[in-house]
This record gives sequence, C-alpha cells and structure tokens, in this order.
Amino acid sequence: MMNETNGDRGRINRTIYQLDSLYKRLRPQEFGRVMQQVLACAFEAANFHVVENTVGVPDFTATSPVRDGKHKIFAVEVKTTDKPKVALTHRDLDGILTPGQIGVLAVLVFPAMNPGWLLIPANSISARSWELRHLTM
Repeated sequence: MMNETNGDRGRINRTIYQLDSLYKRLRPQEFGRVMQQVLACAFEAANFHVVENTVGVPDFTATSPVRDGKHKIFAVEVKTTDKPKVALTHRDLDGILTPGQIGVLAVLVFPAMNPGWLLIPANSISARSWELRHLTM
C-alpha cells in the first residue's frame, strides 16, 4: 500500500491522480495489462530480470540478482479489479506453483483510499473467489 513514510504526500497524490486518469480512460482489461507492466517495471528497477509471458500464466517471472552464488525466481500472476472480490482459478494457481520458483499472486487494490499492491505467497491461498479484505489480512 502507498504510505506517506515511503515518500512525500505530493508524490503520492500525483501517482493516484495518474492512476485514476488511466483507470477512467482504459477498459478494465487494458488497465490491468498496464498495471501488470508497471509491476514488472518495479521489479526491473529493483534489479530483477523480468521475462513476460504473453500467453498463459504466470504473467511474468522475475529473477533476483545473484547473491552468494544463488538467485530466486518469482512467478507472478497479476490481478486487478474494481470489485470487492478477485477470482483465482486453478489454472492461475497451477501457473505460479512451479517447482523451483516462488509463486506470488499480485493484486492491485485500486481504486481505493489507500491504493497499492498485495503480494500474496501462492502457497497460502487456494483457487476460489477471494474478498480483497481477506487477502489484505
């Protein structure tokens, strides 16, 4: 979630304004795709190597920089919704529960008073419809 301790309020307000403008101009599927790109860029900014999956799941994988001769690979499935629930299918879950990778369900909470990403370990959820408030916990 966006937090004032992570940056100044003006920057947060400008970001929310830009997200709101995109949200109003794009169809839900287009907005979701753009937000998926934004999240992938955030991983790249943190020096991860990102490989997008144009078909199927996960939406992308992000490989961490090598430390002590090791790296981690995250399989990320991105969901956006303006509803109070988000659906996670068996196909979604199977795509992020790949051996040797860390599965992550990334849910954008937007529009909201305090927008941000929920990053949920795949091994802590099941395929079903989830209320955002439960995922937030």
